[in-house]
Amino acid sequence: MPRLPLLLCFLALLPCTRGLAQTNVEENVHALELAKTDLEAYGILYEIVETMLASEREQDGGTTVNMAKKLTHVADQISDPTLTGPAYFQLAQAHQRDDETQAAERALEEATNQAMDASNPELILRAAAQNSRLKAGRGRYREANESTQRALDYFIRRGDEGGMARLRSDLVVAKARLLRQQEDITAARARLDRDLAALLAERKRITSENNQRDRDLKSHLNELSKTKEQKAVVEQHAESTRADLRELSREALEQNTLATTAREEVARQRLDRQASEMRAQQQSFRLYTSLGAALILALLAGFFYNRTRAKTRAAAALELVNQDLREARRQSDSLLENILPADVAQELKATGKAKARSFPQTTILFCDFVNFTSIAEQLGAEALVRELDKCFRGFDRIVDEYAEVEKIKTVGDAYMVASGLAEAPGPPVAIIKVALAMQAFLREEAGLRRRSGVPFFTGRVGLHTGPVVAGVVGERKFSYDVWGDTVNLAARIEANSEPGKVNISASTHALVRNDFYCTYRGQVEAKNKGLVHMYYVDACVPTESGRVPGQREKAG
Repeated sequence: MPRLPLLLCFLALLPCTRGLAQTNVEENVHALELAKTDLEAYGILYEIVETMLASEREQDGGTTVNMAKKLTHVADQISDPTLTGPAYFQLAQAHQRDDETQAAERALEEATNQAMDASNPELILRAAAQNSRLKAGRGRYREANESTQRALDYFIRRGDEGGMARLRSDLVVAKARLLRQQEDITAARARLDRDLAALLAERKRITSENNQRDRDLKSHLNELSKTKEQKAVVEQHAESTRADLRELSREALEQNTLATTAREEVARQRLDRQASEMRAQQQSFRLYTSLGAALILALLAGFFYNRTRAKTRAAAALELVNQDLREARRQSDSLLENILPADVAQELKATGKAKARSFPQTTILFCDFVNFTSIAEQLGAEALVRELDKCFRGFDRIVDEYAEVEKIKTVGDAYMVASGLAEAPGPPVAIIKVALAMQAFLREEAGLRRRSGVPFFTGRVGLHTGPVVAGVVGERKFSYDVWGDTVNLAARIEANSEPGKVNISASTHALVRNDFYCTYRGQVEAKNKGLVHMYYVDACVPTESGRVPGQREKAG
């Protein structure tokens, strides 16, 4: 249902629910059981929670929180941010009333997100201000400032002067809090300096008592130095193995390039040889023509015969040359399209260069192997390269099943894939199918190798959706790559995944929430990114056709 009619229906129901609130909560609960639509249930639940929050009882055994959670559940089913935002704000009030501060902060974050989606400035201001107060009350002044700054950035983008003025005043208060915190830290540092001076005096007093202990420690350190020398030998061996792997990777690429160059040289020599033969035939043809002109009256029949035969041979030779040219062009095009996306390869062939392009909704997938260094030491260089090649070939076959999914590159044991590199990308359903298939492939390989008693790979997979810039870099050995904070955050989400799991961000989850069963992990600390909402993908939601949009039909 469109937002405007839905909101009008909700406003029409409010007088009814206000009449219910004037009686008591028990009657509202009874009316909730008789509700016929989600919208009617939303209105009744909203009045129940509002009435319970307005009551004089400060603790009600979690009843208000339970009702508020039901309200958010109904709002999520309606899927309208104009209703979902107020519902999460009410849930935050209920959690704060029960002194559940962390839960209240999470609900306020969600209320702010939904209010921004619904362009509700009043709710954005209320939610951001309350979230800032909660964080400041717990001494987290920097996070409080960030919450207010995020709302301010939103109003700056919208050009809302009123909202910016109110938030600037909140930032001034937050700055004052930070100054107070700095003063507290300065005072604490002075106390620490005094305590340190006392500790130094105590240390001088007991130095004489520790001489015997120092001798014992020296003996122990001698033993540790021997252990460190053994560890250094092991690390030197590991570094040598990694160097061998890098050298093998470079040699493989160089051999592949040399093989391609050799094939092109053979084709060129064949073309030159055939062109020379054709020129010789043409010269013979001209000679026959001159002789025929001189003897045209006597050898007219023979002239036409020879001319016809020469044309046939020239046409056949020319067709062979054209076939070789077409085959060489086909091989060159196939190699280029195997390295670059099809549209980029076409642009590069047409103009000699490819412009960088921005894509607003691209999903990046990272996969790498757990304990790769230790497994490399167990397998050795040659066996490790064979196993990596086997796994990456399996991943390539999985990616090739989906037209909209593009392999970007491999770096060491990391495998990078992207989708949404198109003018109007759809939801990233196909690339999550790829992620699940990659984990299934690794589990199958692990089962086979486990029965053989040899080491096996387990992988972590992470995905994030957002804007990127993509393009080709370099003049030779072209490389297609993507850049942007989306790529960095996808790598952080992969690093926070568990072996065998598919970990996705909130932005990706919002696009595929109806296509997959997911488990919410909460907010997870990501390096240099702060707390990030993350979800594990458990399984696909069954569909009537059983196929994913964009999946290629299998031959046969």
